[in-house]
Amino acid sequence: RYYNSYDEAMRIFMISSGGYPSCKSPLGLVYQDQKFGTVPLYRYTNGQNDRLSTSETVQNIGDYHQVGFLGYVDEKPVPSEKNIAVYEIWDGSEDYAYTTEDLESYGTRGVWKKTGNVFYLFKP
Repeated sequence: RYYNSYDEAMRIFMISSGGYPSCKSPLGLVYQDQKFGTVPLYRYTNGQNDRLSTSETVQNIGDYHQVGFLGYVDEKPVPSEKNIAVYEIWDGSEDYAYTTEDLESYGTRGVWKKTGNVFYLFKP
């Protein structure tokens, strides 16, 4: 699940858990405003799963459609900033996930593979 704001994340967490969240460090930051060298990060959905992409039009995406964008990210690492790469991975079915680990395969059976979709977050 991707949250558009801290308030949305807290509201959904409180409804689903009925408790109080413990604060943890964010993975990285998505810019609200475009700055030099950043690109929009678009969100696509098929009603059950979401995918992220820096491309406004995605080929061979099946029944996913664009539902807007989350903010701006770096399309490639910026040497003067701390960046963290986020890789899209796929298990060969309808499931996609995101990771910061740069591996050849993922999961206990190694069925998850990188799709080639990668973007960079600013690391706080």
